[in-house]
Amino acid sequence: MGQKLSCVSRNQPIEGVEKKIKKPKCQMVATGGDQINAESANQQESAVSEKVIFLEPAPSSFSLPSTIPACKKAKDGTHIQANPEVTAISKRPGNEMVNSADRVHKEQPVDGEARRLAQGTVKPACWRDLYWHLVYSRSFKTDEEKVRALFTWICSTSPDMQSFPSEVEEADAHKVKAKGKHKIDSPDVVLPRLVEGKANYVQAFESMLRYSGIPCVTVRGIAKSMDYKVGQPLVQKEEPLFHPETGALPAQIASLQHSWNAAYVDGLWRLYDCTWAAQRLAMGTREGLPKSSQAVTLQYETDMFYYQVDPTKLIYTHYPFEDVWQLIDPPVSIVSFATWPLLKPAFFQYGLHLFSHQEGVVAVENQLVLKLKILPENITKLLFTYQLNLEGFGNIDVGSSKTRFGMHEIAPEESCVIFRFRLPKKGDYNLVIYARHSGEQLFSDVCEYRVRAKGKEGEGGSLSALPFPPTAQANYGPTEKASEYGLETLPRGLPPLIKSPKGTVEIRFVAAEIENRIPRLTARLKSLSVKPELLENCILLRDIEASMPTTGVSVLTGMGPCVPMSVLNAYLPEPGEYALEVYAAPSDSDEPTAYHLAWQFLIEAEAGKPLSAPLLSRLATINLGPQDNTWQNLGFRTLSHPDPLVRVRTAGRTGSERLLRLKNKSQILQRFMGSQGIHSQQAEAIEPGKEPSQPIETNPEEEQGSRPVDREACDLQIILGLPEQQKVCLISQLVDISGDEEEDVTGYLLQKASTLEDDEPQPGDRSSTLSRDIPSQVVNLLIRIPKGGSFYKLYLYAVPMEQNITGSIPLVFTYLIDAPLRLSAAEAPYIGSTAGEFPEKIEKREAAEEAAAAKGHR
Repeated sequence: MGQKLSCVSRNQPIEGVEKKIKKPKCQMVATGGDQINAESANQQESAVSEKVIFLEPAPSSFSLPSTIPACKKAKDGTHIQANPEVTAISKRPGNEMVNSADRVHKEQPVDGEARRLAQGTVKPACWRDLYWHLVYSRSFKTDEEKVRALFTWICSTSPDMQSFPSEVEEADAHKVKAKGKHKIDSPDVVLPRLVEGKANYVQAFESMLRYSGIPCVTVRGIAKSMDYKVGQPLVQKEEPLFHPETGALPAQIASLQHSWNAAYVDGLWRLYDCTWAAQRLAMGTREGLPKSSQAVTLQYETDMFYYQVDPTKLIYTHYPFEDVWQLIDPPVSIVSFATWPLLKPAFFQYGLHLFSHQEGVVAVENQLVLKLKILPENITKLLFTYQLNLEGFGNIDVGSSKTRFGMHEIAPEESCVIFRFRLPKKGDYNLVIYARHSGEQLFSDVCEYRVRAKGKEGEGGSLSALPFPPTAQANYGPTEKASEYGLETLPRGLPPLIKSPKGTVEIRFVAAEIENRIPRLTARLKSLSVKPELLENCILLRDIEASMPTTGVSVLTGMGPCVPMSVLNAYLPEPGEYALEVYAAPSDSDEPTAYHLAWQFLIEAEAGKPLSAPLLSRLATINLGPQDNTWQNLGFRTLSHPDPLVRVRTAGRTGSERLLRLKNKSQILQRFMGSQGIHSQQAEAIEPGKEPSQPIETNPEEEQGSRPVDREACDLQIILGLPEQQKVCLISQLVDISGDEEEDVTGYLLQKASTLEDDEPQPGDRSSTLSRDIPSQVVNLLIRIPKGGSFYKLYLYAVPMEQNITGSIPLVFTYLIDAPLRLSAAEAPYIGSTAGEFPEKIEKREAAEEAAAAKGHR
């Protein structure tokens, strides 16, 4: 909503005739990105002299309602006694203020017929004709219907358009206008004076209502208009509002004088502000141009927020000199009025509530977290942005492609929007928050704060707070495109702020409706502290099918039918802060196509996981999972690991529990030194001939090197399934892709069937064939990890047995295996790094070498 300008001139006394108000500038926010483009326009259309066409005169038998006499006033301008009296039934309880009320704002509709009459070319010749067409002929049954029609008409009529004709035009209309026929406060006199700038909307509205038989008074006070600054002192401590001798207002609030109306409608006193309702600026666009380049124009429209406005909402901007006209019990003090933030009509229309900060001036060091409450039904409908200006500098987010000192997110669990600001310099900041509904083109300002940052200037004038990573938008979490494309995270409502203790992040996406396809995704990382070239190829995207729910790792633990998922893995090269931007395109679109920002995450990495350039280049081109339809046509199923990215666990739960059970720091240090250190220090600590008071536990896994290793012991087991009667030739290959050159390490891979006949190939043979009538054909892939901190590719090649396999066998599935380093002595080394290859593979290779050597001697 545009800012409003008081209808009381700062140079005019309260009782004087007010000057015609200026139309205020309006800040509107474009939806492309979230940059605020504040534009104003002075649009004056050239007046074209045209002969006025009059409405049909009212019937001669029609009589206007009895006029309600004006309320008598004291010398200081206050009312002596309202008639009827303002009783408790017209007042709202003070506890219904916006920050504690759950009442939803009800938007008031305009009177369509009154608006057409106001903006049409056919005009009334006098008040009597206007009242006949606007009210009486429509057979209204309540005062509220009459007031709505009158309010809509006066707020919709152009200020430059003459309400009633001149004397010459009136004579042409066969009217008789006797000099002095109308009283000075009648609409026949006041409405023409409004056009001439000699009266204001408040006087015109009061005149129309009183001459319609509805009691109406003018309420005088102060309002937070364009001249107001949040935190501006209105009165000094123990200082009266009016000077006891002159009756003058303090200089700091003289420019904030304003007036509005109160009317007695259907047994209750109601509040109205025609001035601000008629001065609402709206933004239009020139047709025939694309949205990104449409010319912006300003136009006026009626803001029905100020029609019969809730007193507990109006009090945030309008403070009457007489407490009775607050229509609040108990009344609000001017001190409280001065401390509140500036709340605009859109704040209430969007159902927002103050949450974290009830006062307009917020003092912080160099960071601010501000929360606004949202109605639960609006959580997925509202979008926000902001403008943060440092006094003497301006918008600190100028050139936001490089700097951004604010961000915000929607927190569904709290039903609020959370803004986070990092203030780079000490000083006063003006913070304006904007909102709009999804689907609306423009943002509206909803509230305004003043932030006072004490700051901590670093040496050499460095920034007190560093900005957030440079991103396309300041809002983190889903964007409008996520809803448009039907994209959801798994679990649903995943918080956009993520902590990564190990330098990796995995995020899963599903279609909002399971029967729909997931949109195509791409992503990129942003950081202020990491060079852009180090962020290239750090993201791995893949499509899988898995059950819901799933764990945070790639191993499936859920049960039930499988659903399509898109899984994103990010490898963060260094500790620090990263922004992850996820872009989406329709699933049925062709390459190349435009991708739109669908989600943003803010990642705080406690550690980095740098990957070598050769590895990154391989990950950028890797095609994980099924390579084509052959996998499905052969009837393969992934029974243990449906996700083609597999992480090998680095720690057994028992090892972690042993660490937690240690009694003191010395024992913890001993544990991290390994079993030999434990035994040696244990021997030194125990005196000869004495038993230890506390037995020191050891990790059996640490002593496994002294025990024989099971021939089929492994670090990872992947299980595949095949339908019954299916005869397939399956070949598997394990490759280390972490070095400068890829290395075949298939000796650390053992392929087995769950049940084997005597005449079947021996376990470990990569060309083993599952050709028997096994009730449930299962293939076990046993993998030993040669070394930690490496990535491995597991290739699966397969072809039906009846097919001629003299040539190459097609690749049908690819796994990527992430084997992290072991982190502490509580974790046993990988079996593969201590026991080496599988004995079957060694024996087979040695036999092959001996056979080759024997053949060479012949």
